[in-house]
Amino acid sequence: MLFRVEADHPGHVGVVIDAGYDITRLAYVLRDLPAELLGRIRSDRVMRLPAPPRRCDPKGGRPPEHGGEFALADLATWPEPAVTTAPHPATTWARPSNAAVPSPPSPSFRRRAPSGVAEGLLSVSWSQHPRRCL
Repeated sequence: MLFRVEADHPGHVGVVIDAGYDITRLAYVLRDLPAELLGRIRSDRVMRLPAPPRRCDPKGGRPPEHGGEFALADLATWPEPAVTTAPHPATTWARPSNAAVPSPPSPSFRRRAPSGVAEGLLSVSWSQHPRRCL
């Protein structure tokens, strides 16, 4: 399907997916296509860093395929960022010290269905959606 979209609309293709999909696997599979992926990753996900550079080991043996672990929940395993950005001074603003920081929603709130689902308002299939692209 991405090939059809790319043929009709040259350039980068944006793909937005939900947490039910394995975005890291899709990024690996689609690495040669001009596609930009946006999705969520579980906060307890553990990934592997790139393999260290090959070096001659007098003991022999196979070189490692992967580097160390990168656990999202453990800040000690995070590597140094490859790129860092800083906001432009003209666009920065300071939050007042007495500003309230909203608390994260409760777990029961996150498990609720979106409004309209229970009433049957979102029961229209995708093929009948008025803004369907393909």
